[in-house]
Amino acid sequence: MAARVRTVAARRRARRSGLWVLPDEAGITPSYEQLEIDHELLSGGLVPVASGMPQHADHAAIRIKNQYATMHVARMAAGQPPVVVPDAPFVHVYVARGEVDLEGTGRLREGDAVRLRGGGRRLTTDSAAEVIVWEMHATIAQ
Repeated sequence: MAARVRTVAARRRARRSGLWVLPDEAGITPSYEQLEIDHELLSGGLVPVASGMPQHADHAAIRIKNQYATMHVARMAAGQPPVVVPDAPFVHVYVARGEVDLEGTGRLREGDAVRLRGGGRRLTTDSAAEVIVWEMHATIAQ
């Protein structure tokens, strides 16, 4: 069994990406949610995976207790229409897999991240890629 686990692990790398999002209010009981979203990711566009923003109340896979933040994921394919980065005061783009071109910035490779003020820029790829995009409408002090 141990040999099989090592073989599978050698073929498939697991990656973790984390970002601490403070809740809007103190004293909230910690919770855990999990939901399969593979079908939604087939669209190639941004999918709200975790959000506390009211406009994503019926669309986010996981609800977080911060009304100013949303984590989007896009599973992009070559030739698909561009993915437009959300228009927000604070945006964080992370390339989880593959390579993408960010309008106004250039080529981003796996593991690269960019912080933006404002959105509207387009992401394109000429291969398969996955990106995580955090949209934030407030700072910690707000």
